[in-house]
Amino acid sequence: MAKDNKKLLISSFLAQFTLSFVSLSLVFYLTYRNLQPRSVGIASALPALFYFLSCLCYQKIYQKWNGHQKTKIVISLLGMMVCLFSAILSPNEMLLFVFLSFYGIFQGLLWTNVEDMLSEGKENSELARTLSHFNVAWCLGAAISSILSGVISDRSPIMSLYLSLPLFLITSIVVISSKSLSDNRVSAGDYHGILEEPTSLRYFSWILLFFVYLSFSLITVVFPIYLSEELGFSDTLIGTLLLFRGLSSVLSFVLFSRFQFYKRNPFSILLSALVLMAILSFMGINQSPIFYAVLLFFYGIVFSLSYVSSIYNSTTGAKNRVKMLTIHECSLTLGTVLGSSLCAIIYEKYGFRSITEALMIMLVAFLIVSIPIMYRLGAFRRTKEA
Repeated sequence: MAKDNKKLLISSFLAQFTLSFVSLSLVFYLTYRNLQPRSVGIASALPALFYFLSCLCYQKIYQKWNGHQKTKIVISLLGMMVCLFSAILSPNEMLLFVFLSFYGIFQGLLWTNVEDMLSEGKENSELARTLSHFNVAWCLGAAISSILSGVISDRSPIMSLYLSLPLFLITSIVVISSKSLSDNRVSAGDYHGILEEPTSLRYFSWILLFFVYLSFSLITVVFPIYLSEELGFSDTLIGTLLLFRGLSSVLSFVLFSRFQFYKRNPFSILLSALVLMAILSFMGINQSPIFYAVLLFFYGIVFSLSYVSSIYNSTTGAKNRVKMLTIHECSLTLGTVLGSSLCAIIYEKYGFRSITEALMIMLVAFLIVSIPIMYRLGAFRRTKEA
C-alpha cells in the first residue's frame, strides 16, 4: 500500500473513532440528564441533518474554495471540537441544539475530501481495494469507540464527552504532520484517467444505503434507550453489544477487500435488503444479550456490504467523483437524520416494534420496485456475462 494512503487511513481511523465516541457518549449523557427520548433523538439528528445540508452545499460552496484538502480537514476537526465543547457547557436545550448543528456543518468538510484523495487515479480492482482499506480503517475506529464510550459513560457520562475533546486535537495533529496531505494538489473534483462505464446500480445502492443508515440510527440512538429503560441493560453491556456490530463490520470490510463479488452485482443489493428485513423482524422480541449480539453481528455484515457496494458504484466510471461521493454521503446522512429523529418519536409514542415493522414495509416496497427496474436495465444479464 502506498505511503500516502497509509497516512490517510490512520487519519480516517482516528477521525471516525472520535466521531463515534462522541455520538454514543452524547446519547448516554443526554439520557443521564433525563431528557425525553424525543429530545435525545433531535440532539442526535441535528449534527447529521446539518452534515447533510453541508454535503449538499459542497459542490457550490466548499469546492470553489481553492484550499488544500489538508486545510479543510483540519478546519473540520477543530471546528467540531469547539462546537462540542460549547454544547457541553450549554445551559439549556436550545443552545445545545444550536452548537450541535454547527458541529454537523463543520463535519461536512471531512469525509468527501478524504474519499476524493483516496480514490484519485484509481479504477476497477485497485479502486475497490483502496476503498476497502478505507472502510476497514474508519469502521475499526467506530467499533473500538463503542465499548470505550460505554465503559466510561457507566462511570461518568459527562467525562466521556470531555475526553473526546483532545481526540479531535490529536487527529488534527496527525493530519498536519502527514506530508502526504501537504502536497500542492487542490480539490478539482474531476477525474481525467481511463474510465470504466458508469453503472446504473449506483441509484439502487444509494437507496439501500439510506435504509441501512435509517436502521443504523435505530440501533445506535433508540436501541440503547430501549435496552436501558425497558430491559435494564447497563451502559457497558450496551456498548459491548454495539461492539459486536462494529467488529463484524470490520471483518466484513477485510473480506470484501479480497472477495469483490459486489462490483456491479445487483444480487448483493437485493440480498442485503432481504437480510436486513430478517434482522429487523427479530429485534424487540427477545431479552437475551446473546441473541442481540448475534443479530448485531449479522447487521454489521449487511452494513458493510451495502456501504462498499454504494461507494464503489458511486466512484467507478464517474468523471466527477466529488459529486458522486457527495450523493453517497447525502444518502447515508439522510438516513441518519430521519432515523435519529423519527425513530425516537415513534418509539416514544408507539414502542420499539412499531419502528421495525415500518422499516420492513419500506424494504418490501424497495424490493418490489427495484427488481423489475433492474431487469429492464439489464443488470442481471450483465452480471451473468461478468
